[in-house]
Amino acid sequence: MAGIRMTGMISNMDTESIVESMMDAHRLKLTKIENNKTKLEWKQDKWKELNTKLYKLYQEQTSKLRLTSNYKSKKVTSSNESVVKVTSDKNATEGTHSFTVKELASSQYVTGAKLGSDVKETTKLADLGFLSGTTINISAANGKKNTSLTVSSSTTLGDFIKSCGKVGLNASYDAKQQRLFIGSASSGTDQTFSITSDVSNTIIGGIGDADQAAAKTAMETIYSNKNAISGMTDVEKTAFYEAAAGIDLSKTDDELKAANGWNDTQVTYAKAYKNLYDMTASNNESTNRQLANTEAEKIIQEAIKQAIYSDTSAGTATITDKGNATYTISGIASISSINADASVEADKTIAEYMDGTLASTQPALAAALDEYKEAAKAKMQLENPDIDFNDPDVIDQLNNNIKDRYQSDLVEEKVNAEVTRVLGSTEGIAAYTGYSDSVVNKSFTTANKNLISNIQGVINSGGAGLAGSTTSVLDSLGIGNITTSVGADGKITTKSTNTNCVTVSAADCKVVYNGADLTSSSNSLTVNGLTFEAVSVSEQDGSGNYKPTSITVTKDSKGMYDMVKKFLTEYNSILKDMNTLYYADSARGYNPLTDEEKEAMTDDQIKLWEDKIKDSSLRRDTTLGGITSAMKQAISTTVEVDGKKYSLSSFGIMTSRDYTEKGLLHIYGDKDDATYSDKDDKLMKAIEEDPDLVAKVMAGITDNLHSTLMNKMSKTSLSSALTFYNDKQIDKQISQYKKDISTMESKLKDKEAAYYKQFTAMEKALAAMQSQQSALSGLLGSN
Repeated sequence: MAGIRMTGMISNMDTESIVESMMDAHRLKLTKIENNKTKLEWKQDKWKELNTKLYKLYQEQTSKLRLTSNYKSKKVTSSNESVVKVTSDKNATEGTHSFTVKELASSQYVTGAKLGSDVKETTKLADLGFLSGTTINISAANGKKNTSLTVSSSTTLGDFIKSCGKVGLNASYDAKQQRLFIGSASSGTDQTFSITSDVSNTIIGGIGDADQAAAKTAMETIYSNKNAISGMTDVEKTAFYEAAAGIDLSKTDDELKAANGWNDTQVTYAKAYKNLYDMTASNNESTNRQLANTEAEKIIQEAIKQAIYSDTSAGTATITDKGNATYTISGIASISSINADASVEADKTIAEYMDGTLASTQPALAAALDEYKEAAKAKMQLENPDIDFNDPDVIDQLNNNIKDRYQSDLVEEKVNAEVTRVLGSTEGIAAYTGYSDSVVNKSFTTANKNLISNIQGVINSGGAGLAGSTTSVLDSLGIGNITTSVGADGKITTKSTNTNCVTVSAADCKVVYNGADLTSSSNSLTVNGLTFEAVSVSEQDGSGNYKPTSITVTKDSKGMYDMVKKFLTEYNSILKDMNTLYYADSARGYNPLTDEEKEAMTDDQIKLWEDKIKDSSLRRDTTLGGITSAMKQAISTTVEVDGKKYSLSSFGIMTSRDYTEKGLLHIYGDKDDATYSDKDDKLMKAIEEDPDLVAKVMAGITDNLHSTLMNKMSKTSLSSALTFYNDKQIDKQISQYKKDISTMESKLKDKEAAYYKQFTAMEKALAAMQSQQSALSGLLGSN
């Protein structure tokens, strides 16, 4: 750090200005080095831009066109693009092909039933009716990916969704729609999935966690000895159960046999039954009655729904309890009347939704229909990616899809409302009371007998399902057990035990190509150089036969012509840039501006000044000149085919008579060429008459250009590989300039310090002389 300089105090000289003026001369050398460095960096930037363009020509054009096979361009057309769209590559077989779409590929989807407005992803499965220990098995990718989720008291709906994601399924819960949405990751039969529940190890009808293992053991024992009572009459079975429920487990097997007249198997069966009975009886009477009460209510509700949906006994519902007692409820609406009512309401609602009035009168319903609309649009777009939602026919179909979905939900709501109405009616209450007298108010022992009898039914059926339940526990998620099966026709069918769950089966795309049956997991398949995009199933005639679509493949003369034209356009563009750089005007006398000079100029003036220097960076550059000459020479080469020599001029590709273009090429007869469009188009004629000849000649010429470019960017001591200029040399020069600048700046600091040191010495000498003069005056005095 330079100290504070006290200059000119004795001499009264402006030392700093003097030193600054003296240093300006020395700084001229530094400025010259900085200017050289800046000019070289700008030159490097120009080379980088040009190098990128040259390498692109080498990589994207000459690398491709040097091979005759790449000139084989085919044109393909589909007679019915609403059924199949098609593209081709160079290997497509020319001629007419037949293509029929029998079936489109689809993904497997599951849309669950409504769960309720209070259900969220954080909702615990236990609150939805799952018992601890329930296992949910999820299998995807046609059984290749599997996982399971064991339900505990803390397991949530979100945990189930995450488990679906582990095997690649797209699963989500829409709180607004109150539904689960589950789908395969992609289309095709190899993406089928299933979701089932395994409840054979779960807690049974109110048994505590601590007794779960014992209950399982008892059930297995009963199941393995089920033949012990298979031959009994109903009366004998009842007596057996009552005796088994009252046995003393402390007695020996022989004592139990003797007291009841049982054989060994019956004793084993009875002891296991007694264990289950005691576990159930350990709950208080009110709990067991509540279980029976809930079960009764579910049976009544289901019976009413079945009566509504069957429409065969409209107005009545028959209920059978566990004791085979039957009850009839009347006053039930038929599904046809509910459908008719819902249809009228849906028509009116959709009309108001379309004209916008619904948004002001029922904004919540309008918002729900907006979501229906987005879902319908997504499904339609999945089936037809090119669908135009501005098409009036498409709009009508979209509105019909919205109406169908809304009407379906409306019917469900009206059925539930009908169930509630019937249960609240006089006849409904009477029937429910009668059922309650039969089941709910039975004695404590009878309630337990019924519960254990339900367990027995499960065991006798093979141990599958929850005790006392005939449906899957997954019904509480609105999806039920999701299974897939393959029919005799090979089609996959997706089924759910939940009747309100909507399923869509996975399917492969099935087509017939030139008489051969082909399948694909997606609607896109490539065959014989042709890529087909199936859009819709082919139309059928009156006999049910599919109408094939004709696919025509021909030589694409225009495609080949455009390929050559694109190459020449790229070549001309680069050659023009190179000519402009090489023949640029001189920028002699122009140097990079200093900061002080820039302050005195506008931004536009600065840009013009610097562009003048940059544009002349490669003026008369020997490397650039060498590349330009080599390219022109390479493109002018001749190629021999069948003993005859050809060049670009053989096909009407010529340089202009305007010498200022300096080698730019024109296709005579090209309609886009303002100068030579009136000439005969020899190139197109040659392609149409003998495309193989044109391909061989063009391949030979571009191969020569390719080799020339490759040689020009080969690695040397001055340049890197894939580089057309001496990048190593420039980098080295720039580094040297940086070192020279650093050295010069250090020397200037030393020179400046030396000047200040000299002036400081002068000031000290003047101060000493002044002091001596004052002392002398003091000695001499004055009279």
